[in-house]
Amino acid sequence: MANLAVRYRGVAFVGGLLSAVAAVGLAACSSLGEADSKPQLADAGSFGDGRLTDGSSFPGDAGSALIEANAIVLVHAAAFPAFRICFLGALGDQPQPTTDVLPESNVVGVDVGTAVRLPPRSERLGRAVVIPETKLRAQYPVFGGPGPTCAEVLDLTGTKEFAIDVGEVTADLSRGVHALILGGCRRKSDDPVASTERCGADWTAAAGNLKLTTLPLMAYGRSGDTRLSVQLVQLSPALDRAARGRALGLAFGPIEAGAPTPFVEGAVPFGEAVPNPPATLDYAAADIASYGASGVFVTLGGAVDDAGMPIFTDGGADASARQVVVAQSLADIQRRSSPRSLPADWFSVAASYVLLSVGDTDPRVSDGGVDDDPRRALHLLAIPLATPDAGDPDAAP
Repeated sequence: MANLAVRYRGVAFVGGLLSAVAAVGLAACSSLGEADSKPQLADAGSFGDGRLTDGSSFPGDAGSALIEANAIVLVHAAAFPAFRICFLGALGDQPQPTTDVLPESNVVGVDVGTAVRLPPRSERLGRAVVIPETKLRAQYPVFGGPGPTCAEVLDLTGTKEFAIDVGEVTADLSRGVHALILGGCRRKSDDPVASTERCGADWTAAAGNLKLTTLPLMAYGRSGDTRLSVQLVQLSPALDRAARGRALGLAFGPIEAGAPTPFVEGAVPFGEAVPNPPATLDYAAADIASYGASGVFVTLGGAVDDAGMPIFTDGGADASARQVVVAQSLADIQRRSSPRSLPADWFSVAASYVLLSVGDTDPRVSDGGVDDDPRRALHLLAIPLATPDAGDPDAAP
């Protein structure tokens, strides 16, 4: 975990009103000003244990005990078609995933801007290759089923040329939660709108930068049925570029009311989970209508200092200076994360969640026109770091 300094505030959403976590019951709007006066992180080295300048822990530390969870989360955060993946250390397997279907579809794969959960693996997976789902579709039944193994797929005439080497997986994936994140873009000849702005600073026209990155994630428990423990993993190169030198913030509250004061704000690193331990959001879990009315805002604020702290004038935040780049209800986050679930069920897992920011701030198709596929636009996914039976000693890992 990199050394960081990020500003934290506790936020609660209860019955449609925002209040400072430190307040008892519902607070007036002025309580947001009181939250602004909370101590900031002491220095760049204080980020990891979540300690504030007065030595206390920020809201979310209480009840955020580590729990055991074992899984692989395969994330499609690249400018690339829907895919399945093969590992040279597991050539006897079918391309992964084998049963997860694309949203609004009956064919198996990982669509752009989505993620699927896979079981942990005890073997070393080794080099990974991705294959566009369309190149495999005819070889498998709808909704998954018997079909060629990776060894057979990679030897089939006309298929191997479409398998793109995206690097080697060297980590032990047998225990813990690991995100395998496909990011970047293909070379210019395969993706005419690819650029360093869209794909990241390491993209080149000749080779592209499509690659698989392994990110270990720590799963925490949640301290109550109406409290969400959340971390952000920023995976959008376009958002990273837009936020360079500015404070990236996360806020939570009623969508129609506009973005409240962020509960996390600062120089957020690319591809790391922050904060640690997670921030805690209070929400109306039993109020079905609230999932469509409340949600998460991603904001861009003013400049940050050398330690990554937001620079405010007169000791306070200027809310008018913040630009809202994403405003997404909990219901919409659930729909994009798991279309076949329901919001109340998806957000009921007894574990922490990672919010993945994926997609482009200005998606374009190959001829330069606007890409209206919402999965390619900037959006959030919410992934629970354990299954619904987390904590059940009789459940399989």
